[in-house]
Amino acid sequence: MNQSPKVKNPSAMLFLHGIVILVVLYMLWQVVSAYLEGGEGAPSLAVVIIGSLLLLGGCIFVGIMALRLYKQSKQAGSEDPQAQEEQPQDR
Repeated sequence: MNQSPKVKNPSAMLFLHGIVILVVLYMLWQVVSAYLEGGEGAPSLAVVIIGSLLLLGGCIFVGIMALRLYKQSKQAGSEDPQAQEEQPQDR
């Protein structure tokens, strides 16, 4: 019923989702490593916890979007050969 719009190149979108997840995880690593190193400009524990929740939540959200796109592309890929096989029979 509520279908999302078709993506013209799902493999490129999946690659983009993967890059986004890696960049966000790198940002998380930078926050945690700055906290562990300590020093004058180190983030507080509250900033690390809130930042971790937000960044991990973003990774989970993008991962779910990528999984849905992967399932849609697999489903569309499995439907296309059937449609192509049925068309020559109709002629």
